[in-house]
Amino acid sequence: MARLSASILMLGLIVACALIAGCTVTTPPFTAQTPGPTVPGTTTPGATGTVHSTATVTSTVTVTSTAATTPTATVTLTATPSGTAAGPGSISGMKWNDRDANHRRDSGEPPLQGWTIRLERQEANGPNWAEVARTTTDANGAYSFTGLPEGHYRVYEVAQAGWTRTYPTNEDGMHNLVLSNGQPSWTERDFGNTGSSGGGGVVTTTATATPTATATRTGTATATGTQTVTATGTAITTATPTVTSTGTGTATETVVPTSTVTGTWTAGGMTYYGDVLTARNFAFDKTSFSVPAGATVILTFINDDAGVPHNFALYTSSAATTPLFQGGIVTGQVTTVYTFTAPSQPGSYFFRCDVHPTTMTGSFVVT
Repeated sequence: MARLSASILMLGLIVACALIAGCTVTTPPFTAQTPGPTVPGTTTPGATGTVHSTATVTSTVTVTSTAATTPTATVTLTATPSGTAAGPGSISGMKWNDRDANHRRDSGEPPLQGWTIRLERQEANGPNWAEVARTTTDANGAYSFTGLPEGHYRVYEVAQAGWTRTYPTNEDGMHNLVLSNGQPSWTERDFGNTGSSGGGGVVTTTATATPTATATRTGTATATGTQTVTATGTAITTATPTVTSTGTGTATETVVPTSTVTGTWTAGGMTYYGDVLTARNFAFDKTSFSVPAGATVILTFINDDAGVPHNFALYTSSAATTPLFQGGIVTGQVTTVYTFTAPSQPGSYFFRCDVHPTTMTGSFVVT
C-alpha cells in the first residue's frame, strides 16, 4: 500500500510539472502493488496465507499548452502634400489720392480704400508670369503680401474709371521687385491716382490768369504763354508749360521737359536735377552722382543689355536694408525715366541694381 501511494504521488508531481511547463510528457511503465484476489485452495489446519498478484500498468499523460497570441497591428501613414512652401518675404505699400498730380503724397492728400492690388511672380525658368495673390487697400490705403518665397515679383493696381495713375511713373505702372536672402522684404511700394471721383483730382480748365514760367537753364526754352527764362547752368531742353486751375483766378504751371535734361535747374520755385544712367554689359556707366538736397531727380535709365533685367534703386547705406527709392525693373533693351525726390539730409547714400546687387553699385552724394 505504501508503494502504491508513493507511485500515485510521483504521477501527480509529473502531471503538475507538465501543466506548468506547457509540454507533452510520457511516463515510463511502472509496477503498482495491489492487493490480489483471494484464491481458494487447500488449507492446512494451523496455517493461513495470502497470495499477492502483480499487475503492470503503463500510464501516458499528454498535456497540451496553448499560448496566447498578441495581435499585430498594421498602421499605414499617408503623407499629405504641403504645397508651395511659404517664405519670409513680404511686399507692402499704400494708395493715395494724388490731388495735385505731382507724383508724391503731400500733406492733406487722403488714402484710397477698396482698390484691388495684384501680385504676380515670374516662373523660375521662363518668361511667363502668374498671379499669386491679390488684396484690397484698407481704410488707411494700406496693403500687404506676406509669406512670400524668393523670386521675381511685380505688383500693380487694378485701374478704376475716372482715375489716372500718377505713381509709379514708369510706363507699365508696376513695381518690379526681387525677393532674396539679402532683400527679403519691400516697403513703400505705393500707388498714386488723381481724378474727379472721391473728392480728389485736378480739374483742368482755361486759366483766367496769365501764367509766368521761370526756368533756369542754358540754352533755349519755348513756352506757350508768357515765359521768363534765365539762362544759367548746363541743361538744354524745350519746355512746354501745362496750365491747370485749382480755383477762381488761380493758375499753376508745371514746366515739363520734352527731352533729356542733365544738370541742375529751378522752375516754379523747385530745384530739379537731371541725369542719364546706362546699364551695359552688367555694369553702370556711372558710379557716383552729386545731387542737391531735396531736389526732384529726373533720371533717364537706359538698359542696353538685351534680354537682361536691370533697375536703379537708392538706399540709405550699402547694407541696402532701408530703400529710399526703387525703380521698376525693366528688361533690355529699353529706356525709362525714374522720378523721385533726393534725400533732404546731405550725406553719402548708396545705389545699386536690385537684380545684380553685388556687381552694379555706386555712390549717391547729396549736397
